[in-house]
Amino acid sequence: MSTKTKYKKVFKEPKKYDERLGEDLLPLLEYALEQHKLYGTPLPKWFKGWEGNHLIPQSIQGILENGTVNTNDYRGINVTMLGLLASLRGHTSPRFATWKMVTNHLNGKVRKGAKSYPVFFYKFIHKHVETGEKLTDKEAEKLPKELVKTTSFIKYHSVFNEADIEGVDLSELKTIAIKNPEVKPNEKAQAIFDNMPNRPTVNMSEGDRNFYSPSEDTVVLVKPEYYKSNNEYWSTVFHELGHSTAHATRLNLPEKTGHQFGNAKYAFEELRAEFTATMLCNRIGIEDTQENSVAYLLGWIQSLKNDPKMFYKAFKKATEAVEYIDPS
Repeated sequence: MSTKTKYKKVFKEPKKYDERLGEDLLPLLEYALEQHKLYGTPLPKWFKGWEGNHLIPQSIQGILENGTVNTNDYRGINVTMLGLLASLRGHTSPRFATWKMVTNHLNGKVRKGAKSYPVFFYKFIHKHVETGEKLTDKEAEKLPKELVKTTSFIKYHSVFNEADIEGVDLSELKTIAIKNPEVKPNEKAQAIFDNMPNRPTVNMSEGDRNFYSPSEDTVVLVKPEYYKSNNEYWSTVFHELGHSTAHATRLNLPEKTGHQFGNAKYAFEELRAEFTATMLCNRIGIEDTQENSVAYLLGWIQSLKNDPKMFYKAFKKATEAVEYIDPS
C-alpha cells in the first residue's frame, strides 16, 4: 500500500530592505577592497558607464511596451544600486527584467544560479482620520489633506540583468541614451554652480583643504588650478555644496553637520555629500571621479555594516540636495 508523502508548505518571510542591502552590497564591496589592496585590482565604478554610453538602467518591459525608456522605471537609489552591483558582478548591459517578465511574457528563462538585483520602492497606506477606513490613492487625493493619514514603508522586488536571461533574442532591442551628448560637462557644471538657489558664500584658497563652515555658511575651495582635472574639481565643488544644503535656510538639516570625525553621524553626512556630488556628476556626464567616490564609500564600510539603513537614508537625503542645487 503506497502512501503519499505530505509536504508542509513553509512560509518564508521576505527580507527587509536593509537586510537585502547588507546582503547584496557589503560583501561585494569588502571583497573589492581586499582585491584592490592585495593585487591593485581597479575599484568598481560608482555609476556604471554602460559600455561607454551615458545611460541609466532600463526596464526591458518598458522598452518593449513603449519603444522608449521611461525614466521612472529605475530612479533614485535604484540607479546607484543597479549600476554599482552590475559593476561588481561584471555585467555590461544596462537592461533588466523581472522573473515574471522573462518567463511569462518573453517565454525565456533565468540562468540557473543567477543572482537578482533589488529594486526599491515606497508603499503608501492611506487611512481616513475620522473613520479609520483604508483609502486607495485616488480616494486619498480627492479628500482634504487634514482628513487623510498617510504612512509609508520601503519594499523591493527583484530583477535580473539581461546577461542572465536565456532563450530570448534581445539583439534588436534598442539601448537608448537619455542624455544629450552635445552638452559639455564642465559648462553644465558651471551653470549648475551659477544657478544654485541661495548658494552659500564660496571662497577660493591657496591652501590644501576643502570644507564647508555651517556657522559662517561658507564653502572654502582649493583653487581649480591645483586639481588633477576639471572633473575632480567639480566633484569636490558639488560635495561641499552638498554639505551646504543642510543649512537652516535650505533643507534645514542642522543635526547632520558638525559631528566628530569617524562617528556614525559624521559618516552619514559624508555619505550624503558624496552621493550628492556623484549624482550631480553623473547627471552632466562627469565620470572620471567615480573610482574616487567608490573608494570614499569603502572607507565607511564599518559604519554601513553597523547600520545598513544608513546607505538608503543618506541617498534619500542626497536626492533632495541634488534637486535643491539643480532644480532645472
